[in-house]
Formats: sequence, structure tokens, C-alpha cells
Amino acid sequence: MQAVKHDYSSTQIRLIEKDTDRSSRLSEELGEALILNADGADRKLLAEEGIDDADGYVCATDSDELNMIYCAIAHSMGARKTIAIVKRKDYQDLAGVIPVDAVVDPNDALAAQILRVVHYPKHTRAYSIIERINAEMLEVVMQSDNPLTGRTLAQIRLAKGVVIALVGRGQDVLIPTGTTKLEAGDHVIIFALTSMMPKAAKLFSGGGDKGED
Repeated sequence: MQAVKHDYSSTQIRLIEKDTDRSSRLSEELGEALILNADGADRKLLAEEGIDDADGYVCATDSDELNMIYCAIAHSMGARKTIAIVKRKDYQDLAGVIPVDAVVDPNDALAAQILRVVHYPKHTRAYSIIERINAEMLEVVMQSDNPLTGRTLAQIRLAKGVVIALVGRGQDVLIPTGTTKLEAGDHVIIFALTSMMPKAAKLFSGGGDKGED
């Protein structure tokens, strides 16, 4: 296994909570995150907190409708990725209509977490499990003999529910596009639903050279 060390101390997390008591409790429990006692749809607040420069925005209120709407607002203000937590099955397809990057159903998250037994390839590592939305992030170091090395992201057919979030190349961190070509030594950060992560890990470890439609 290749040793991969990163300093995530510069990562800034902002959690917006409207309930004052809950905000106080979260502030005590999540010392490294900035807790804002405010409305998540407050455009002025979002602008002040740099939503246009945010790598991701997740909305997880008790209301499916609000989660979709708030994510649409964040998307319109420039957030790179928006994820809405939605429990109602008949809302699952709205991501194709409302400008939201991903709609995640948390109802099966606990069962999936208990039943999931995944052995990742030796040069990949799961470094973060995103609780309550049944998703994971994975870091893969591209090898020179990997069939995906030298390909652009547009040439790799990623399964639905798998997103290439970042590519680390030397001292640079790239926001990937379809024309981004993977190079040996690249650190590829993958976001995927837990159910799709085994396939994503296999694909990027060289276990598959085409991906899925």
C-alpha cells in the first residue's frame, strides 16, 4: 500500500442550523466546524460565507421539499456540488428537473452500513464515510499500468452515483472536467453512494477498463 498523507486542517466546514438550542449543542460536539445559527436559505448569509466558492453543499433538514429547494438555491449561487437528502421515493427523479447534483435516500443507510463488507484494493483507501446519506469518499493513487491512466474522464463511463470530485497532481488540486486526463501518480478523490463504491474502487484499481453506463 502506498502511504498517502494529507493535511486537511485547511478544510472549512460550515453547518447552518436554525434551532438555537441545537446550534449550541452542535457547536460543543463539532469543535472544528463553524456552526451558524441561521436559515440555510438566507441568500445574504450564503453569499457572505462564500457559497460561490464552496466545493459542496448538503441539505439534510426534516423536509424533503426544503432540501431540494435549498440545494437549488445553493446551486444557483455557485456551489460546485449540491446533495439533497430525500426520503420520499416519488421525489427521487426530481434531480433531473430541479438543479440538484444528487438526491440521496437515507432510509436504507443503516441497513447498508451493517451489511456492507468491502475489501478495497491495496492502492486505494476509504478515508471518509459520510453518515446519514449512505455515501463514501475514496482516494486512489493512479498507477502507470492502470488501464485508466492516460484516459480523459469523458472516456471513462462512470456508473450513476459515482463522481470524480478532485484530482491531486503534484502541488496542484484540479477540479476535473471531461477533458481532464488521468496521469500516473494522480491522487483521485471519488465520491460515491455506498452501494456503488465497490464497483468504483474496482474500476479505478485497474479491475475494469471501461466503467459502466
